[in-house]
Amino acid sequence: MSGLPPDVLRYFAAEKRESLLFLGIGLLSVATAGVLWRTPFRGAAWPLIALGLVELVVGSTIVLRTDGQVAELGRRVVEDVAAARTEETARMTRVMASFRIYKVVELALLTAGLALWMVFPRTAAAHWAGVGCAVEASLLLALDLVAARRGAAYLETIRRMG
Repeated sequence: MSGLPPDVLRYFAAEKRESLLFLGIGLLSVATAGVLWRTPFRGAAWPLIALGLVELVVGSTIVLRTDGQVAELGRRVVEDVAAARTEETARMTRVMASFRIYKVVELALLTAGLALWMVFPRTAAAHWAGVGCAVEASLLLALDLVAARRGAAYLETIRRMG
């Protein structure tokens, strides 16, 4: 890890914390879906399960890879800071482009969820699917907006590194 500026270490620590939050939300979503399955609100279970599984996969992937990623970046910085900066800038540019795609998808899911919620009566499964979708999409969007802002600041830190 030597050679990494404190801002870089803070970025990865924050990524790991948010990923743990993703895991917690994913677990809560899947558990809530299980509870709702035998109720009149069953329609909400489908988006809770689907998006909860996405949260579990994303959260666990980032948590499991972060320490190795930090160690590898530290090694590369010690060997050749300019090459490390170039590689990490390219990686983060791709990550930031992905956030733009995620935002579009999350806004589409939020819009679809709100539409179902508003169009169908409370007794319809589609109404509750809309509620579940809107809740999950809102959470994902909020977390990804925070992560994108942190990523943009980190990208600037990387560009100045050296």
